Amino acid sequence: MSQGPVTGGLSIGEKLKVLRTSRGTSLDELARQVDLTPAVISQIERDVTTPPVGTLVKLAHALQVNVSYFFDEKPSEIKVEVVRANERKRIRRSLSHRQGALSYAYESLAFRKSDKKMEPFLIELDIDIDEDLPALEHEGEEFLFVLEGEVEAKIDDKIILLKQGDSLYFESQVPHALKGRGHTKPKALVVLYTSDA
Repeated sequence: MSQGPVTGGLSIGEKLKVLRTSRGTSLDELARQVDLTPAVISQIERDVTTPPVGTLVKLAHALQVNVSYFFDEKPSEIKVEVVRANERKRIRRSLSHRQGALSYAYESLAFRKSDKKMEPFLIELDIDIDEDLPALEHEGEEFLFVLEGEVEAKIDDKIILLKQGDSLYFESQVPHALKGRGHTKPKALVVLYTSDA
């Protein structure tokens, strides 16, 4: 995957807009490629809505960059990366009111390495969301390990309750959604495998 334009200091939405326009891709064209509406792409670009990790993966693939483009200040060709606890970049998953409840916040755990096949994230899920969250589908595979609390995973039409120490591995093309359960916000390590193909 190629690198996008240098966009140090910009938000995810601003970076998306800079990348999309630098590639000469219209809102309509990008929306078709990632199976969203142009209005949703516009909301992401204006930082009205923060995309879930799966949508970020789809956007990155459509625009031929690595997901780390959205987190790093400048591209890097490093071979080894250490991210200290105080360096992680937290993204609060925000949704417009028409799209439903908030579901989680996430942090990229390897945002400086620009050319990688795996995308590791630490996620913190909101608890007791009664509404159905929209299921996501994208290329690749995912691994989830519950560090704290309880996570309800809806994989296709199957509900799986995961507790601390449990793990889940699935193909990302299967519709999936995650919810926090219990009395405290659960935390989980999520690793997405993405292919350049």
